[in-house]
This record gives sequence, structure tokens and C-alpha cells, in this order.
Amino acid sequence: MRPSDSSNLRSSLPRLPILTAFAAALGCAFALSQLAPAHAASGRVNGRIAFESRRGGGESEIFTMKADGSDVVRLTNNAVADSAPDWSPDGTRIVFDRAVGSAGNTDIEVMNADGSGQTALTSDPAPETDAVWSPDGTKIAFTRREAGDTGEIYVMNADGSAQTNLTNSSGADESAPAWSPDGQRIAFVSDAGLGGDLDVYVMDADGGNQIDLTNNAAYDEEPAWSPDGSRIAFDTTRVDSDGDVFVMNADGSGLVNLTPDSTADFAPSWSPDGTKLSFTSTRDGDSEVYTMSADGSGAVDLSQNEAEDTASDWQSLAEPPPPTPPPPPAPQPPPPGPDGKPGCTVPSLAGRTLAQARKRLRTVHCRLGRVTRAYSPVEPGRVIRTRPKRGTRLAQNAKVRVVLSRGPKR
Repeated sequence: MRPSDSSNLRSSLPRLPILTAFAAALGCAFALSQLAPAHAASGRVNGRIAFESRRGGGESEIFTMKADGSDVVRLTNNAVADSAPDWSPDGTRIVFDRAVGSAGNTDIEVMNADGSGQTALTSDPAPETDAVWSPDGTKIAFTRREAGDTGEIYVMNADGSAQTNLTNSSGADESAPAWSPDGQRIAFVSDAGLGGDLDVYVMDADGGNQIDLTNNAAYDEEPAWSPDGSRIAFDTTRVDSDGDVFVMNADGSGLVNLTPDSTADFAPSWSPDGTKLSFTSTRDGDSEVYTMSADGSGAVDLSQNEAEDTASDWQSLAEPPPPTPPPPPAPQPPPPGPDGKPGCTVPSLAGRTLAQARKRLRTVHCRLGRVTRAYSPVEPGRVIRTRPKRGTRLAQNAKVRVVLSRGPKR
């Protein structure tokens, strides 16, 4: 199901009975669950949120905003509908659906993050929707609706070439692909189950090993993998016909309702750092883009507009490099000596050879002066004292007398 059609579908769905045992178990799971954030791959941080909106009047268009809802920017401006944006993994491009030609036909297009460079990737007579990037940015999965409005999951190269049917189902309706973060699997929605309802499935990236994860009598749709691949968020009518956002483990276990209210909540999308989810809700009377923490708490209305806002997706940005440490302070000239000119301070030379003493004096702007010797238990040839003594301030290039050891007196 396309996000722009979500509210109409949800309002028309019949309410489904809830098994008492399931409701009790679910309530217990929600009460006891302490969901930790799902973490992103190292080096990625939350960027802007892309979404579709009718706030411009007429058909839906693609907009972006900061993660706090500010700085809303319109990217598309057409007489036809643009919808379902999805950011490329590097955060530089957006793939989206665009209505074209005859009524009901839709192609996949791509554009730069600022809305420039809009380019069609598909041109098939059948409608194509739900485009999503692979984690490495080389491929795009999407839904193509063949004759009879039956959806199939396709994959193509990022330039639109090599379009391949992955599901090849016989009469089943499949849609809403979502790549796992490692690129090895694709979650999707299908009515292939015995009841004909919509379930969340997962398959290998080549279309093999298809598994029904949710398998129940409700409508389960719009799966979204957590950044670490451990969980899948999705929306479902299993509690009420308006829909709620649930999260489950990647194997279908551990179901938790994140939005247990009486309004429609749907189309979840994880933040790149795994701490939040964006989603669409009608809790203020119309469709708005909200965010909440990964445990369902702290829901905030970001879009706050009377028009329909939906189908949000987070931009993933590279974490900025740590700040460059400041350069070490430049060496300071020695303070002036007794004559007011830059001076030298007599250093400690005890135990040094004559060559070492000469070198050390040069580094502090002093010079080696007269060298004498005296009996001492110190190894012969080593400095035993200076004249003047250590710490004395002298004029620059002043001479320092050095006394070397003769060795012990015999």
C-alpha cells in the first residue's frame, strides 16, 4: 500500500476481532518491555526528514525539514503527484514516485537532495511505486503492478537498468519492500497467506527463502528495519482498524505496540541513529508527521500543518570528524636578561659531557665559556657545576663557565 493511500484504506477497513489471550499477552509485553535504541552503523547521524505533503495545494509534493520540524523546504513543484520519498544511503539523493501519463500510472524518479537533477528511472506502462535504496546505494527495490493490479517486488540498478522480478508470485499482491541494513534480506508485504490478509514477509535479496513473519488475520504493512537489523517496525490493524505502529524482532517474535491509541498511526521510519521513529498520525485531526522515541514515548508533531503530511524518511549523514586539535603553542622567546635584551637562563648541566653541555646551552641562548676541572667522585669528563649556578638569568649569548670532573683525588 502506498503511504498516500493509507488514510483512505484504514478508514474503510472493517474492525477485526481480537483474541482475548492475545490482547492480554500483548498488554503484558507492552507493560514489561524496556526497548533499547537500535543503533546505526558507526559514523552515521540523523539528518533531515523527507516527506510528502499537499500543503502546496493540489497534488502531493516532496518536502524536507529538519528533525525538529523547522526549515521546511519544497523540492518538487508539479501538476502531478510526487510521493513516497526515500533517501539514498549517503544522504545525497532521493528516490520517489511520480504520477505520469494515464490515470493511475506511476514511475520511479530520482533527484538530488536539493530537488535538482530530477530523472526518471522507469517508464513501464505498469505503475511502479515504493522505491527504496539498497544499503550500499547500488540498487533500488520497488513495486510494479502488472495486469490486474497485482504487485510484484522488483529490483534494479541505481541507474534504472537490469530490472528483475524477485517475487514472481502467482496471483499474490506484494508491495512495500524494505532492505535489511546488511543488504542480505528484503522485508515486504504480501497477501499470499491462507486468509488473504496482508502480512509482513522477509526474503533473501535474490527473492529466495520467503517467510511470513506476522501471519495473522489483520493487515500488517509498511515494514521498516531498525539500523542494526535486529528489529522491524510496521503498522497493523490487529488492535483497531485505524492502525497502530508495532515493532517486532527480525524473526517476528517480541511484538510491542508503540502507539496504543484510537487514531490512525502508520508508515514508520527509523532514525539513522536508531533512537527514534518517524511516523504518520491522525491524532490531531489530519495526517501529520510525528517522531517518537524507539520505545514509543515522547511523540511530537513535526509538520503541524492543516494539509495532509505523510510518508516520512530520515536522511543519514556521515558523522562529522572530531575537531582538529589546536596546534601546540609557538615557542616563546626567553625573557630579557639583565641588559633588557632577550636573555638566557642557565640550565642544569650536571652529569653531562662537554659536548652535551655545549648543545644544551645553545638551546637556551647561552654559550659555553671557560672550562676547568676539579677532583670529584663523579665520572671524569662529566659536568659537576656551572658558574653562574643553575637558574641564573643572563643576557642573550652570555658565556657560562663549566667545571668538569677529574675523577677522585688519589
